[in-house]
Amino acid sequence: MHPRKSVIEIFSTFLQFDADHFGGWATDAKLRRSMHSCIKQTAQETSPDKSQRNIVMPI
Repeated sequence: MHPRKSVIEIFSTFLQFDADHFGGWATDAKLRRSMHSCIKQTAQETSPDKSQRNIVMPI
C-alpha cells in the first residue's frame, strides 16, 4: 500500500477489498480528470495577467 500524496490522489482513489483484505487502489479516472481540470483552471484565473505586471500607477 503506497501513500497517496496529492490532493487529487487522495480524493479520486478508493480502497478495494478482496475477501476482507486490501485488494488495491481503484482510481476514478473521470473524477481525477475533472479535479485536475478544475485545479488548472483555478490556477490560471488566480495568476496575475502578464500584461499588468509592469504597469506603474501614477501618484
